[in-house]
Amino acid sequence: MERVALAEIPLMRSRSSSASEVVTDRGFARHAAWALVAAGVLMLLGSLVDLGVLWGLQRQDNVRWEFVALSSTAEGFPRMALGIGLLYAATWVAAVRTMWAWRSLALFLVALGVAAGLLGALMVTDYFALIGQIPVETRQAFRSSVAKSLTLYGLYVIVMLPIGILLVRRPGTT
Repeated sequence: MERVALAEIPLMRSRSSSASEVVTDRGFARHAAWALVAAGVLMLLGSLVDLGVLWGLQRQDNVRWEFVALSSTAEGFPRMALGIGLLYAATWVAAVRTMWAWRSLALFLVALGVAAGLLGALMVTDYFALIGQIPVETRQAFRSSVAKSLTLYGLYVIVMLPIGILLVRRPGTT
């Protein structure tokens, strides 16, 4: 598929102009790219700060805390993926053709997929460590929470890992 430069994409046509006359604006693309970069960086940094506080400053040495932290982390992964997606969109809008930018984002996506797999495995060990301590009347809620987190981690591995690997191998071609 041939990539069309943004300067060739019609942004607006006046009613009185001929069909071949097109008004284009590359400045808009630059502003849109910077807005996407700002949003992507904010999503990524906000998520990383959230994880840093959760796993660093609030850390406790017990399995119950770890279980809650794993559940919270599972719910925070989409923000990081959205940040990466916004940065990818910014590179496309700005027509960035450097492979290091694409591959860096792809490697981060692969790292998230691998981390999701490892965190999912840790969630399974926490389940077996805690199931005997959970009162019978709340075990169903506990099991559904584990199922939700494991489903999320599984989805992250299934989606992020192959797409990240594909983008590392063939950046800009998908």
